[in-house]
Amino acid sequence: MTGFARTIAMRLLAAALASALLVLPTTSAVKASDETLDRTEVAKGLLAHRAVYDIALETAASSSNVQSVSGRLVFEVTGSVCEGFTVNSRFVTEIDDQDGGRRVTDLRSSTYESADADSFEFLSRTFADQRLQQEAKGSAERTADGLSVELSMPEEAKVRFDKDVLFPTEHLVSLIAAAEEDRRIVEADLYDGSEDGRKVYTTTAIIGAVSEDPVGEDDGLLAKSIGTDRHWPVNLSYFDLSKGETGELTPVYTLRFMLFENGVSRALTLDYGNFSLTGTLAELDRLPRSTCK
Repeated sequence: MTGFARTIAMRLLAAALASALLVLPTTSAVKASDETLDRTEVAKGLLAHRAVYDIALETAASSSNVQSVSGRLVFEVTGSVCEGFTVNSRFVTEIDDQDGGRRVTDLRSSTYESADADSFEFLSRTFADQRLQQEAKGSAERTADGLSVELSMPEEAKVRFDKDVLFPTEHLVSLIAAAEEDRRIVEADLYDGSEDGRKVYTTTAIIGAVSEDPVGEDDGLLAKSIGTDRHWPVNLSYFDLSKGETGELTPVYTLRFMLFENGVSRALTLDYGNFSLTGTLAELDRLPRSTCK
C-alpha cells in the first residue's frame, strides 16, 4: 500500500501545480514548446500560496481492493521568475482496504526548479504508520540533447533521457500560456522525480473554454483569496511509453481540475480507472511574493 499511496501523492501534487476536462471540437495537438506567449510573463503571474485540499474516495471498483480513502494534501509554492520556484508539500492519507486493513501514509516532498527551467531538484520521504519506508533524492539538468539526472537516494545512479522534457512549474506555465491562446490540446514529456527519479511520463492535456463562473461551494472567502475568477477545465492524462505499447494507449492515470490563471487549482479528481479520488480546496493562504532585484 505504501507505493500506491506515494504514487497518488506525486500525481496529486503535479495536479495541484497544473490542470480538468471539457471535451471540445477536434483541434490539432501542439507541443508545449510551440506556444508563442512569453512564458516569463505568464510565470510572473503565478501566485505564491499555501493550499490545503481535503482528499476523499470518489469511486472504487471491487478489483481495486480500496474500501475508503481520506486525507489532506498541503503544499506551499514560493519563489519568482528571478530566483526559481520551490514547492514544499505534505500528503497524509488513511487507506482502508477491503480485507479490513488500514494504513496511514505520510509523504513529505520538496522540489526546486530554477528560474530558467534548466535544473530541477527533488527530495521525498514516505512514512507508513510513522515509519520511514522510502526516500528519494536527486537533481536533473537540461542538456543540449535531453536530460541528465543524478540520484543520491535510494542509491547513487545516473540516468539520461534523450528527449525534450519539461519540469512541473515549466509545464504549468506552458498550460496556462496555451489556455490564454485558446490552444485546446497540449502534449509534453514531464519529469517530476517520480518512480525514484527514473521515470518520464508523456502527457496530453485537453483544455476547455475559459470561464469566470464560481467553482466549488464556499462562503466566497476562498475565491477572494485566489484573487481571480478566470479558469479553465483541463483533462491531463499520463502515459508510460517505456512499456513499449503500440496502438491506442490507455493512460496510467488522468487528472481533472480547474486551473486558474495564477496557477491555483480547484475541484481536483485523480482517476486511475478502477478507482478515483477527489481533492476539495479547503484553505488557501497567499504568501509573500519574492521580488526580483
